[in-house]
This record gives sequence, C-alpha cells and structure tokens, in this order.
Amino acid sequence: MNRLLYILILIGLIGVFVIISSLQAEEKSIVNIVNIVGTVFSIVAFIIAIIQLNSIKKISIITNSTIEETKNKLKNSFSISDVSRGIKIIQEIQNYMSTDKYELARMRLQDLKPILIQLEQSVEFVSIFDSKDSYENSVLEIEVNISNFYDVIQGKRKINIGKLKLTLEKLSSVLIKYEQKLKFKTI
Repeated sequence: MNRLLYILILIGLIGVFVIISSLQAEEKSIVNIVNIVGTVFSIVAFIIAIIQLNSIKKISIITNSTIEETKNKLKNSFSISDVSRGIKIIQEIQNYMSTDKYELARMRLQDLKPILIQLEQSVEFVSIFDSKDSYENSVLEIEVNISNFYDVIQGKRKINIGKLKLTLEKLSSVLIKYEQKLKFKTI
C-alpha cells in the first residue's frame, strides 16, 4: 500500500508539473497554481480513499470469516464436552440401575435430558439415529423413566428396566459416534 501511495503522489506531482508548464505566462498566477495543485491532489486523495475502502472491505470479509470459523470451533468444543458428559452420565445411570440405586439413576436421567434436548439442535447428531422419530422416542423413554423411577422410589410399583437399558445403550453408542465425528472434524 505504501508503494502505491508513493506512486500516486509522484503521478500527482508530475500531473501538477505538466499542467503548470502548459499554462501561458499570464495564467501562471499563484491562485491558479494553488487551484491546480489542490484539484490534482484532491483527485489523488480520492483515489487513495477508494483504495483504502477496498482494502478495509477485504479485511472486514476476512475478519468475519475468521469470526465465523472461531464460533463454529467453539460450538464444536462445547458440543464435544456436552457429548462426553452425556456418555459419562449414561454410564453412571447404568451403574446405579445395576445396583438398584433408583434415586441416583433418576437424578442422572434428569441431568441427561437437557443434554439430549440441546444436542437435538444439531442436524448431524440427529442424523446418526435411524430417524428423527427414533431420537424423539429415546428422549421420551428417558422422560417416562424419570417419572417411573419416582414411582419406584415411592414404593408404588416395580418396573422392568430392560427397555431403558436398551435405550441407554443406543444413546451411548450414538453419543460415542457423534463425539468421534466432532473430534475428527475439529482436527
């Protein structure tokens, strides 16, 4: 840019010199010379301003693309941590269910639900399921069992946790696949 600026100033000076030298002797008054110098350098300044605006536009485009890229990387890093947390919670729920600690399993199911709902916003995540209905059924199964575990804790009834175990295994597999997909995508 500095080189271009020097070239434009040089062209302006040459232009002023050529114009002044082409004037008749009676036209070479101070007012006319100042007028010519002012006009030529106004044109040069206008050209420099256009070049600067173009350069600022390019910088703005690059900056915006960098910001978007950074935002996407941050979203992925948050997703990776959420997915990892979801996998860990599922493992804890499975352990609590195997030792009949339904109070703790219920609490962890309540922690898992918002993670799954948040991840639903990711088209890539939902696409790993057989269908959107399959995903929604898995979340519904979590919601139903939150309520069912409450009834078990209160001693109102016993439940068959086999279906929940299958749902948790499926969710765990999907979360692991998604986590790997995100990890390799961000590298």
